[in-house]
Amino acid sequence: MKKIYITFLVLITVFISCNQEEDFIESSIKKEENFFRANAKSVKSGGSFAANYIDPLESKLHWASFLVIQTLLKHQETRAGFLTVYNGLLQNNKVIKLEQLLDFNNPDLTLFIQKFEIEFLYYRENPPCIERPEGDVQPETEGPTGNPHQAVNFFDLYVNYLLEDDCIEIYMPNGINFEAEQGSILTMISSAHPLTNASSNEAIQSNGHCSDTEFIMLDENTLGNVIIARPYRPQGIYKKCTYSNYSSIEDFTDFLSN
Repeated sequence: MKKIYITFLVLITVFISCNQEEDFIESSIKKEENFFRANAKSVKSGGSFAANYIDPLESKLHWASFLVIQTLLKHQETRAGFLTVYNGLLQNNKVIKLEQLLDFNNPDLTLFIQKFEIEFLYYRENPPCIERPEGDVQPETEGPTGNPHQAVNFFDLYVNYLLEDDCIEIYMPNGINFEAEQGSILTMISSAHPLTNASSNEAIQSNGHCSDTEFIMLDENTLGNVIIARPYRPQGIYKKCTYSNYSSIEDFTDFLSN
């Protein structure tokens, strides 16, 4: 089976004192370079993937969609809650906002959030299918030092990181269907908006088993369960998430819309 070569920057592992905690959490959320980066902009060369630059926001999007599909693939009990949200939207336009999916106040999503946390913590410590390319460095761990008994809740920090600074939604261009064909294993594809006006992007195809996980190219002809994480600009006078640095992208929903 084909191995996948992914470069990860592991979420900061750090113990902090009480008087440093608030400043640290705030600065950590704002500094995307201190969080996971998936090498989703890699190119295959000589049997390995050579790392290219990836926009920190795109990395954030890739990770969000990847963790969603891993949760749904590995924990079948989470699918009912996911479908409840998906089917319960007033306008079912194949979109779920991340704040709806990670709503701690929605009892239908308790199992999903619990298993999403399990997947987050697992991949924070165990990057999947790693065979480090020559010269690749170990994941960095850095941050302020302090009281070793005062630990950060990394999952809460990650959820804040997803929801507070950005407006993110997941888009399923082909809808969602958890029924695999007879004799086959359910497969899902995760990807992100390329944050350009490109009509394709790299994606990760997985059935939840490491050995069967691989990079593919996602475009309008890609079939199956595709989950794309993308930014959105709220309507009205809401000033958050203007994404003025992506002014060349008039509408994020244009990517693989159908």
